Amino acid sequence: MARRSTTARQPAREAGHPSRARTAGLLALGLVCVAVWLLTGGYEQLRRTLYPAGPMLEPRYHDQPYLRDRYDRIREGMTLAEVRRIMGGHGEMVSALHTPAVPGVRAPIDTTMVKWENPDGGNCHVMFQNGVVVSRAQVGLP
Repeated sequence: MARRSTTARQPAREAGHPSRARTAGLLALGLVCVAVWLLTGGYEQLRRTLYPAGPMLEPRYHDQPYLRDRYDRIREGMTLAEVRRIMGGHGEMVSALHTPAVPGVRAPIDTTMVKWENPDGGNCHVMFQNGVVVSRAQVGLP
């Protein structure tokens, strides 16, 4: 008669599932790599690559309100610099998206949304694609 082992058997691991220790080690290694990347300026290099024109998060000027007549002068095809001159302030970037090129189909698309807001909440949003105005909207501008 065969003897039964009195020690508990370990369940067999499924193929392709690493141990918890290995998973924890890989996670720790990943965190160390991210920390080194951040400490060596990796984020700044990435930001400069994605936004070579520089930061758009510049102070807003509230000494003069953004008026409806200024907004009405904004036209499709204008550059950010032209819109800033019209509005009298730098605005605040509220979103940015880089869509990579699809070879043989389309070029890359860089889309940004910039907002100009008055102290009373009246504001306008202007969307730029590849540096030029493609749409605009306003709410409550005097």
